[in-house]
Amino acid sequence: MVITVLKNDNPDYMCAYIPPENGTGNGTCGYTSARLMTYDKVEFLYGRIEARAKVPAGVGLWPAFWALGNDIFDQNPWPISGEIDVMEFVGKSPHDVLGTIHGPGYSGGAGVGGKYVFTNPVADDYHTFSVDWTPTEIKWYVDNINYFTASTKTIPTGTRWVYDHPFFLILNVAVGGNLGGNVNSTFPQKLEVDYIRVYQAPDSSQQFTASFSDNFNGWQEVTVPFSRFKAATQQPLKASSDNLTLTNVSGYGFTVNGAGSFSLDNVHLVDKAAITADSTYLPLINK
Repeated sequence: MVITVLKNDNPDYMCAYIPPENGTGNGTCGYTSARLMTYDKVEFLYGRIEARAKVPAGVGLWPAFWALGNDIFDQNPWPISGEIDVMEFVGKSPHDVLGTIHGPGYSGGAGVGGKYVFTNPVADDYHTFSVDWTPTEIKWYVDNINYFTASTKTIPTGTRWVYDHPFFLILNVAVGGNLGGNVNSTFPQKLEVDYIRVYQAPDSSQQFTASFSDNFNGWQEVTVPFSRFKAATQQPLKASSDNLTLTNVSGYGFTVNGAGSFSLDNVHLVDKAAITADSTYLPLINK
């Protein structure tokens, strides 16, 4: 896959500019590029995120491979949603690659990150950029060399680790901007991508099941207390033998036995202490 950056000659393409480019406000785009993202298509929680790519050379170019929390548009604005920059390359620093996280209290110029310095210019060849992401730690790699690690213990005191929910991926090439700086490059320029991969361990969570009879028509709320859930007969390889607890529920699913179809409005958990006669765990089903 290739993202090609071109000088723009179409006056109908409008862009919002920030210094140090063409001042503030909207104007004709000086360049065309692309941004690809997996939002609302594929999202990931933990594992290894990796890309093998050859970055473009040129002062003012700013290719990046990064991820944002999937709650950014409807629940938690940036940086509360979290950002993981797997790789940023800025053409004015041709030997450097950056890896950073941005969260509440450590974002923008105060992001928590590190830098890998190459002997030869980064754009001379293909390189592999990756992060290993666990519930408490993120490690950055270039060509399988770990050059930076961030964890729950290394973010600024009093701030939050917000990398505990699904993220979606973004791949783009910016031109100029607050990090890219003034543009002094020939065009066209290309970001060439060999592959993007996400590796995740097999599911080893202990599984529990509960059932109920869908013997009604129309919408109805269905309550399924946790006391109804029992350990499933078939368990994933290396699943633990712990009992079900409210603090370790990592997902849920539904299996329909018999003919027909059903509609699901929403699923939510209710604190046991807050349950009243009118409360339910699972408002559910329409035949």
